[in-house]
Formats: sequence, structure tokens, C-alpha cells
Amino acid sequence: QHAQRPRLWLALLGAVALAALWLEFRTRIALALGVAMLLALSHQAAPPGQGLRLPTGLRHTIHALGRSSYALFLVHFPVLMLGNALYARWPHPSPWLTALTLLATWGISLVLGLWFERRVETPLAARAGAWVSSLGGRHR
Repeated sequence: QHAQRPRLWLALLGAVALAALWLEFRTRIALALGVAMLLALSHQAAPPGQGLRLPTGLRHTIHALGRSSYALFLVHFPVLMLGNALYARWPHPSPWLTALTLLATWGISLVLGLWFERRVETPLAARAGAWVSSLGGRHR
């Protein structure tokens, strides 16, 4: 019975996403639904208690990218705007330049997101946690 609950929640998630797609099709929702279902199926195929079996390097990379996702959210838009501005000033853009601009803005955003998470977000969270802990000690 315990193993049925995740399936129930996954079915509910799928039903809500399908209803949203039926009301108004959005590529992002279809992509999110497809990725969620793919991850769920791969999790179901894994041995009990082990989850996905990935090479260590890939697992660490995915973990680092997951940790930095909020930082990436914060930095990607200014990087994208800078890339767009530079691209718009190019006199005769080619498909190769378009692809290069896209890859460069993607790569720069990832690097800046990882840097921001490591140098700003994590230290700030540690300081905030210490500050909250110190407040908790005073009120006792």
C-alpha cells in the first residue's frame, strides 16, 4: 500500500498536467510532464532503495546544478539580455552566430549561477542561519 502512494500522486500530477494541456496547450507544460514521467519511470525501474544509478561524476554535476538552480534563475536574464543586445548589433547574423550566441549565453549563465551559489548564496545562507540561531538563544 505504501508503494501505491507515489503512483497515486504521480497519476494526479499527470491528470492535472493533461487537463492543463487540454485547456490550453503549452510546450513548457508538455515538456515538464514528459520529463516528470520519464524520471518517475526511471525511478520505478531502479532497484528498491537505490534510485537512479548514475556515474559518480554525473551525479555530482547534477547535484551541483540543482544546488545552483536559484542562483541560475537570478543571473540568467541579465546574461540573456546582454547576449541579445550583442547579437542585435551584429550587422549580418548567420545561423552559426545565432547558435554560438545561444551556447555562449547558456554557458555563461551556468558558470555565473554556479559562482553566485558558491560565493554569495551559500555564505549568505550560513550567516543568516547563524544569525537566526543567535536570536533563538537570546529568547530562551
